[in-house]
Amino acid sequence: MAIRRLYGTATVDAGVFWEDCVSHEGWRIQYNKTLDKTLVLKPYRLLDPMGNLWASSDTLSELAEALPELTKVFAKKQPLFDSEDAKKFISIALSVLIELGKNATLNPLPFPRIPKKGPSTPKKK
Repeated sequence: MAIRRLYGTATVDAGVFWEDCVSHEGWRIQYNKTLDKTLVLKPYRLLDPMGNLWASSDTLSELAEALPELTKVFAKKQPLFDSEDAKKFISIALSVLIELGKNATLNPLPFPRIPKKGPSTPKKK
């Protein structure tokens, strides 16, 4: 198991799917049970007081044990972009998708529809 350092990736930090496990001087370790079974994403994450993602881990104990050292190192760094920027980006992206949806025309399927059959009756032998 290893801690993955993510260097200040912004999050929306909406609290959906994530629950706080540990809080230390504004830094939070959160858990997402839906990620327990995945091999790519780790179910525990470390957020700074502004909601930026700095690390992830497979286990709570691993991340909690490294918390003092990680917060000391990451507190000196600037995030790539902050959570407010992420929220603005998502808001703009959703607005664009909604407008595209309003202006989209539904094209009929390129193949004929199969007529629905009535209720089936068992065949007599």
